[in-house]
Amino acid sequence: MSPLDLGLLIPVGKTLLIGSFAWSLVAALRSGDALERAFEGLVLGLVALVFYRQGAEILNTLSQLMKHYLEERGGGVSIAERLAQALKGAGHDPVALKDNTLAQSPLLILKGGIWGALISISQFIFFCVEGVLGLAQRVLWQILLILFPVAAGLMPIAPGMVRALALYAVELCLWGPILCLINLAAGSVISSSEIAGSFMGLGLVVTEILLIALILHVPSVTHRF
Repeated sequence: MSPLDLGLLIPVGKTLLIGSFAWSLVAALRSGDALERAFEGLVLGLVALVFYRQGAEILNTLSQLMKHYLEERGGGVSIAERLAQALKGAGHDPVALKDNTLAQSPLLILKGGIWGALISISQFIFFCVEGVLGLAQRVLWQILLILFPVAAGLMPIAPGMVRALALYAVELCLWGPILCLINLAAGSVISSSEIAGSFMGLGLVVTEILLIALILHVPSVTHRF
């Protein structure tokens, strides 16, 4: 299967630009409005059609630079790795069990079950970060680049479409840095004595649940910016 051509709709955008400019020009003449807005829309639409790929590359580069800077501050360790290390340490901590008696067996079974659940949750968090959110960001980014020429072609009559897509491009580029910020903040929380030293690692369970909620709310958080 051949790779998707991101410039697939550029000819459509050029045709729409000519048609929308003519429409706005006729509408301005009929209503007696100034013609400057029609020509401004034509120029801005043409600029958007010609330079939108360069603008997308600049945004993507800035996003990668922010991610790299934040990852360096966090030591290059992901959320999943931090949680796995914390769970491994918590799994080997004694829980006041000295003798292997029948009275202590339920607690031993409960402890084993909790560590298995914690490992599964950790894998789920890793899947959310690297799988669902990362894949969604890449797919939406390609869709945005494909549809942007259409919005640029309608610039003379609907300038709000270009502004909306440009703002959404900025939002998508912030997903990665926001995830790195969550990783950076989670690292200090996970390594704190209150969380790491909690009974049977229950503090880690609460932390993982909060991290899942934060990760899933990254798109809405960036949208509110």
